[in-house]
Amino acid sequence: MKQLKVLDLTGLQLTSLPSSLRCLTNLRTLCLDRCKLGDTVIISKLKQLEILSLMKSDIEEFPREISQLINLKLLDLKGSSKLKVIPSDIISSLSRLEDLCMENSFTHWEVEGKDNSSLAELKHLSNLTTLEIQIPDANLLPEDRVFDNLVRYKIFVGDAWRWEKMYKTDRTLKLDKFDTSLLHVVDGMSKLLKRTEDLHLRKLCGGIDALSKLDGEGFPKLKHLNVVSSPGIEYIVKSMDLTPSCRAFPVMETLSLNQLINLQEVSHGQFSTGSFGWLRKVEVEACHGLTFLFSLAVGRSLSKLDEIRVSRCKNMVEIVSRGWEEIKEDGIINVPLLFPELRYLTLQELPQLSNILCLFEEKKPVPSNQLEIIRDSQIQLSLGSNLRFLKLEKCMSLVKLFPPSLLQNLEKLNVENCDNLEQVFDLEGLYVDDGHVGLLPKLKNLHLSGLPKLRHICNFSPALGNIIFPKLTHMLLESLPALTSFSLGYHSFQRFQHADLDTPLPVLFSETVAFPHLEYLYINGVDNVKKIWDNQLPQDSFSKLENVQVASCGKLLNIFPSCVLKRLQSLLTLVVTNCISLKEIIAKDINGVLLEIVPTFVFPKLTSLVLYNLPELRSLYPSTHTSQWSLLETLQVLQCDKLNVFAFETPTFKQRRHEGNLHMPLFFIHHVAFPYLKRLVLGHNNDTEIWQEHFSANSFPRLTVIHVHGYVIPSFMLQALHNVEELHVGVCSLMKEVFQLEGLEEEHQVKLLKRLRILELWHLPRLTQLWKDKNKLGLDLHNLESLQVRNCDSLINLIPSSVASFQNLATLDVRSCDSLRSLISPSIAKTLVELQTLIARGSYMMEEIVANEGEETADEITFHKLQHMELVDLPNLTSFSSGGGYIFSFLSLEHMEVKGCPKMKIFSRSLLTTPKLKSVEVDDNEEYWQDDLNTTIENLSIKMHDNIEVKSAELGASLA
Repeated sequence: MKQLKVLDLTGLQLTSLPSSLRCLTNLRTLCLDRCKLGDTVIISKLKQLEILSLMKSDIEEFPREISQLINLKLLDLKGSSKLKVIPSDIISSLSRLEDLCMENSFTHWEVEGKDNSSLAELKHLSNLTTLEIQIPDANLLPEDRVFDNLVRYKIFVGDAWRWEKMYKTDRTLKLDKFDTSLLHVVDGMSKLLKRTEDLHLRKLCGGIDALSKLDGEGFPKLKHLNVVSSPGIEYIVKSMDLTPSCRAFPVMETLSLNQLINLQEVSHGQFSTGSFGWLRKVEVEACHGLTFLFSLAVGRSLSKLDEIRVSRCKNMVEIVSRGWEEIKEDGIINVPLLFPELRYLTLQELPQLSNILCLFEEKKPVPSNQLEIIRDSQIQLSLGSNLRFLKLEKCMSLVKLFPPSLLQNLEKLNVENCDNLEQVFDLEGLYVDDGHVGLLPKLKNLHLSGLPKLRHICNFSPALGNIIFPKLTHMLLESLPALTSFSLGYHSFQRFQHADLDTPLPVLFSETVAFPHLEYLYINGVDNVKKIWDNQLPQDSFSKLENVQVASCGKLLNIFPSCVLKRLQSLLTLVVTNCISLKEIIAKDINGVLLEIVPTFVFPKLTSLVLYNLPELRSLYPSTHTSQWSLLETLQVLQCDKLNVFAFETPTFKQRRHEGNLHMPLFFIHHVAFPYLKRLVLGHNNDTEIWQEHFSANSFPRLTVIHVHGYVIPSFMLQALHNVEELHVGVCSLMKEVFQLEGLEEEHQVKLLKRLRILELWHLPRLTQLWKDKNKLGLDLHNLESLQVRNCDSLINLIPSSVASFQNLATLDVRSCDSLRSLISPSIAKTLVELQTLIARGSYMMEEIVANEGEETADEITFHKLQHMELVDLPNLTSFSSGGGYIFSFLSLEHMEVKGCPKMKIFSRSLLTTPKLKSVEVDDNEEYWQDDLNTTIENLSIKMHDNIEVKSAELGASLA
């Protein structure tokens, strides 16, 4: 063991280090990471030690004897946040130290001559190349040059900084409340700044050009600069402050500026070639003095710029400043290519921004091969064509974007809450030869939201035929109240010329625009559109559409023309909500009407259909038709007040209409119509029937979950629901029983709903029982796991007597059922071997949980798994059970609430066992316990009675 060189005791909880440690005279590495340490003096005996790691240990004070470790090269105290004392002269004694890591550790530095260590001791460590420390106050910085030999460092000055897991470089310096006047005092700081690669400055002091004073040579090594909360700064860099011929930030890659409220310019003056040449990312936030981000001269040099993010700069007018003279050379206009590598551009909350790039109002003849012609009187700078992502948000002065010809590589476009934006894609002046143009050939995602003045997404160009978005897969149009059409194309323009300007065009997607690869379409709050699709569309347009969601379009009359539906063979999901004028999902085809053709609508891939709050919706299609839903799994129809018929077949429908019976069930079908339907949600619709009385039991063979509001479930329907596992029934004022078993033979009743696991009933004011308890058999609910009943005021019998067992029931939750006097019978209680949660709340007439059936012989009822019980707001509850012939055992009960039960004076009159229960939660969430559960309830009753008497006496005294 004496020859041992490496010892790792990570994670040990030691009251003191073992004395045998002193015998390891050849030990070179000792690791005590995450250890609970006592006395550490013995470490000083390890004279050959070179590496000592105490990461995340609980050491609070360094013993002076550590100074004897003269061979120590690495001392790692990272994360030892309890360390408060390092006696002076210890650090300076470790003369061979090369690596000192004190990240998130010791910060109690003092000036020389005090008890604790000072930073001046670092000057004695001539071999030190790696340093990680935090200095709480800049005034503690030593005057000596203690940082000159550092190769790797993380030095934090000030208490505002937090340590991170990852760092961009090996040379990071963070300064908080640093005064540039200290540079004349702290000899080594200037040299350190010249070598720093990642610099963070907060609350920098020293005047309007404080940053320039930090390094007159333009920060030759700096790669990342972050400046925050420094209101005195007006310029990041001024050319006049630099040493002649020095470049400004020649290798800087990222620039982040935040809350520099008086910043006038990022860069001011003329800079040498190569300045800003490696800048890749710029983030600017809350710099209210800025009116532009870059001058044109600086913009020319940003050949590697990849990302720009500008937000909350209330006075910014443009990104690149106006500078007509800057692009004239010898009287000739030379327009530079700006930002050739820019891929991400985000502009948010810039209320004064009127142009993304600068526009010039002077009329000048410009060669077409040099500039994009925007208007006869306007010229726009040529933007690099590499832009992938563009986001504009809350730019209130922005009227239009630049032409799509400048965005040939754009993949995602987000424009949100720009109140004055009138058009997104400016096509005027764009000419093509073959009658159509591929617009934004790489655009995949288009998101337009909160644009109150937007009438058309593309403006009109008489030279264009069809406009194609060849790669667009996702389109989101939201809160566009003035939008009337996507593209004001040629035919639309002809109609537009002969109509009043205020008359909205009814069709969103006309024959002039094509989306051959669109998969997702979301339309919300587009109030001026009456039709989404025209009857005539370009070939293959919308043929890949998989998901359509339409919401809150107040004038919309239908979703699809029947002729368009044929091309939507890839549709998987259709959601239509809150469209107050919608009359049908599929509109009539005029040609079909003339030919008296009975259409068949096929949805070969549709898996989910949701119709919600469509008060004028009457049917899927306004005339005779058939439909096929071969893969539909989820169907929700809610709050469609006038909806009568969802699916029907021609002969039967005609027969009932001929008989004068216009009231139809929601589903009027005879064969297997929904072979894969698993989830059905119906409620608050006009119909009171779901199916007609005679329908195939195989119409819904895979249906497992049903939510119905306002419907009674008849016996013939039960026969078809043999696979149902969840049944949720609510909000029906007519329902007296949930299941109508009349007409079913008794031997068939027990076969129904055998797979039912969850039953939830709510807001059924006339419900008296689950089914009429006339038969001896009834439904077999032995697989039921959860029974929840709420607001059923007429319910007098929760569980029919024909139910023999609830052997799998885990949750029984009954609330606000005012007519119930008891919850369960003793015979049912005996079968609740899986019950884990029992809740009874707000039931006025309830007197006991387990009914007293008068049995005198002792009978044990054991709740093996019941852990949680709530008895709350039951004003007439006297006990859990008033019968004296039962022995109750609650073997797992750990949490119990008894609140608002003033008549409950004892839990049970019989023997009672609750081995794990230690307290009862009472009013005001207080915990109470006295000996056992019965004694606890009895004392609570006495205490409550005493409180009532005291309050009565106080009230009487106040009245007297």
